Amino acid sequence: VATGLRGPHSYGYGGPRNFVIGMKVVLADGTMVRAGGNVVKNVAGYDLCKLFTGSYGTLGLITELTFKLRPLPRRSWTVIVTGQTESLMAGARKGICANLFPTAVELLSPLLATELELTERAEAVLLVRFQGSPDAVERQTLDAQHLLERAGTWRDPLISDDFRLWGNVAKHPLTEGESCIWRATLPPSCLPEFIRKVKTNADHARMWHASIAEGQIRGIQPPGIDNNQTIQLLQHLRGQAETLGGSFVIEKADPEVKSRIDAWGGFTASGIMQRIKHQLDPHNIFSPGRFSFTNPEQ
Repeated sequence: VATGLRGPHSYGYGGPRNFVIGMKVVLADGTMVRAGGNVVKNVAGYDLCKLFTGSYGTLGLITELTFKLRPLPRRSWTVIVTGQTESLMAGARKGICANLFPTAVELLSPLLATELELTERAEAVLLVRFQGSPDAVERQTLDAQHLLERAGTWRDPLISDDFRLWGNVAKHPLTEGESCIWRATLPPSCLPEFIRKVKTNADHARMWHASIAEGQIRGIQPPGIDNNQTIQLLQHLRGQAETLGGSFVIEKADPEVKSRIDAWGGFTASGIMQRIKHQLDPHNIFSPGRFSFTNPEQ
């Protein structure tokens, strides 16, 4: 919650800020404050939960959380299509514009798809997930298969392994040990162009997965690549993302790499966020320097 990171299902359900309805936070002076409540219908005062969500610990330490829960869907099926990256991207965009209601639309690079044992060939894999009532899921799955039949080779929807499949996709970046992990967020219409830029650096940018509907791509650089090459690649991809109107963030990297390249790409907190930081943490105790937060008294 402190990072505010979203997973593949943010398209259908939203990110962490959509589900946090209450929290306890320790402020810089040791004060414990409570924001929100224990029920959804709690609308009194400012929604401070959204302020602390995604603040990366710069405003306070989150010690307790209350989440809004949803019932598990009665049915959950995933359409799996293998093929060439460009064809799958075009098919995914067609499916998104067809008034279907997938909860996730994820494109996996050939190397990542192979590691997750979704394909044995050097092909990309598109995952489109539908969840809800049995009749609605069956209808949408069938419609999606018709739309994607020219994009590649599709397999039967997964039933029993559906949750395990998406769990593996979501947690894979966290299992890569000392890998460098980056994230680019762009207008969804510009994501295909950025993926083509990534593919031109296939020697060092071969493992990635992209949320087509959200315009977000996460890349995983395996350990063992020279730091100078890694920095050159990150600078190149950041330039491409910013040219397309997006942003580029380094989530995890070797300390030497992070000391030589800005993890946030020149992002600075707005004036109002600077003032909020000074009110809650006047001595700049929590995560000094993150988001370019500075002490106005210095």
